Amino acid sequence: MWCTKIIDLSLTENVPKTEISNANSLYTKVEKKSIKVNFHGMGTEPFWDIYILENEVLYVQFEEPQSYRLLTPFDKSAYRQKIKYESKDGSIHEVKIVKEPAGDGMSDKTYPYSVIFNEDEPWENGAGEAR
Repeated sequence: MWCTKIIDLSLTENVPKTEISNANSLYTKVEKKSIKVNFHGMGTEPFWDIYILENEVLYVQFEEPQSYRLLTPFDKSAYRQKIKYESKDGSIHEVKIVKEPAGDGMSDKTYPYSVIFNEDEPWENGAGEAR
């Protein structure tokens, strides 16, 4: 038996919105490990990475970083969760993270989490780990 963690976004309506950082400078901080990453997901074909930080999400595909405002935080204790994040234009995106082993598509390494962008297109999905 499992349960899904659901956070009501209406509860955050009156909370001041955090600024969305410049994606390139945020990517540099992630690469230099000068900022805390709570979760790192990755996939192949095409190669992509998603980093869930304290207040932001960084998505990188083809070495092109994009930054977003984090709306629902990552919870290490949740078995299945939906992470929602917002772009600068206000559009909402989401990714599902499930505590089920998954491979990265390139090596024999197994990661503790499955990262699901699209259940109908398995090539868009990947693996990840909490940090």
